[in-house]
This record gives sequence, structure tokens and C-alpha cells, in this order.
Amino acid sequence: MLPGDDLEGAKVGIEKSLVEVESILSENRVLISEINQNHESKIPDNISRNVGLIRELNNNIRKVVHLYSNLSSKFTWSEAHSKPN
Repeated sequence: MLPGDDLEGAKVGIEKSLVEVESILSENRVLISEINQNHESKIPDNISRNVGLIRELNNNIRKVVHLYSNLSSKFTWSEAHSKPN
């Protein structure tokens, strides 16, 4: 294995995680919009549907927190390994 291989792998992992975070955050914007519309409609079925939508939103937020935690670790690792000794 060449010296830069692990560093390149970390960079690819960081980029992949950022793309995933962006996707989840876009999905969250759609969920929040739907939740707001349902709430404003005051239609009982729509308001009941919000329970599931809010659960999905909470799960997405947990995923983003987990991804950001992993990103922090990957970034710290890549910074530590990219500097000359």
C-alpha cells in the first residue's frame, strides 16, 4: 500500500458522507414542509399523519448527527496524517 492510499480513502469517505448528509437534509426540508402543510390544514387525518412524518424526521436527524460525528473523526484523522512529520 502506498503512503497516500489511506489518506485518499479518508478523503473519499468524507466526500461520500457529505453527499449523504446533503441528501438527508434535502429530504428533511420536504418532510418539514409536509408537516407544516398538514398542521395548517387542521384536517385530522393530515395531523395524524404528522406523527409518522415527525418520527421519520427525528430518525433522519439522528443519521445526520451520526454522519457528522464520523465526519469529524475522518477529518481529524486525515489532518493528522496529511501533515509532514
